Amino acid sequence: MSYHPTELDLELLRAGEASAAIAQHVAGCAECQGQLARIGQCATALAAPIAAIEVPAGREQAILSLAQQRAAVVAAQIERRRRPRWLRPLYIAAPLAAAASIMVFVTTVRSPQLSQPAASAPAAAAADLNSDGKIDIVDALLLARDLKRQSAQQPQWDLNGDGRVDQADIDRIAQAAVSLSRRQP
Repeated sequence: MSYHPTELDLELLRAGEASAAIAQHVAGCAECQGQLARIGQCATALAAPIAAIEVPAGREQAILSLAQQRAAVVAAQIERRRRPRWLRPLYIAAPLAAAASIMVFVTTVRSPQLSQPAASAPAAAAADLNSDGKIDIVDALLLARDLKRQSAQQPQWDLNGDGRVDQADIDRIAQAAVSLSRRQP
């Protein structure tokens, strides 16, 4: 070994977990042996129980008094940085106004799917491509497959009424399948 082992290596050697190369180096190096002895002394001292320290009553009261003084100084600094009292109602009113605005927006502006009238029974039946009695994502997948094969030429599958069966009709079925209102296309 061309260098001295680290303190961690020496601690591993003391614990019996170091490599043979480190053990061989320490066996022939007086400096590393001295360092290993100091590590051992520290470990022994740390393992010894610590005696309870008694603080004289006057000293304990002085420490408590100093802590209270410093706490008062910090509290005064915080109070100086506080926002003016006349602004405090704004900190409550601003989030409430924002929440109210969002609620008004949500209730007045609806998605196109929710604002459309309910679909007629023939349109709902046309969207049920696998005839299982419900419109679900499987129906959208069936139409997408048929459209990819270019065999989706049945006019009843034109759910949006634009005269052709295309991706818009697939999207309409998919929206109906995952819709919370469960309105059909």
